[in-house]
Amino acid sequence: LDGDPRPALAAAARCRRVGRPVEAAEAAEIASVLLAARGDAAGARAARDEAVAGYRRLGAVLDLRRVEARPGAATTA
Repeated sequence: LDGDPRPALAAAARCRRVGRPVEAAEAAEIASVLLAARGDAAGARAARDEAVAGYRRLGAVLDLRRVEARPGAATTA
């Protein structure tokens, strides 16, 4: 990855469309990290919230803990 969040955002959207919830949450999580690194706090928060919501729906406790442990990981999901 070159730090561009667009491929991760596109992957998350595609995975949602085709019914791949695990991959959608993972891609959203990656996008949140890349967006935060670029200084896009609002975008990072939205992507992180999407990842958290996906992991919660899946009951993916360890993934959820990892996302919530990241700095600035307050969520609204």
